[in-house]
Amino acid sequence: MSCEDEFSKQLSERGFRVTPQRRVILHILLHTNAHLTPPEVYEEARVSLPGLTETTVYRTLEFLAKAGLAQEAFSAT
Repeated sequence: MSCEDEFSKQLSERGFRVTPQRRVILHILLHTNAHLTPPEVYEEARVSLPGLTETTVYRTLEFLAKAGLAQEAFSAT
């Protein structure tokens, strides 16, 4: 079972839908060896989901953070 499948299973078990947007964004977060900004996640995700909006990325990242599947990083600037 891949990491995305494991996280998708966790979402399903908690009663959350596993949308294509959530799957793609989870994949990006799990396979990037750097901290990405939401705009960077958006740029990578829209390759797989051309109709994706930046607002959806922000909302999905917020959801994943609240679900404990992503961590929010704060800038010191």
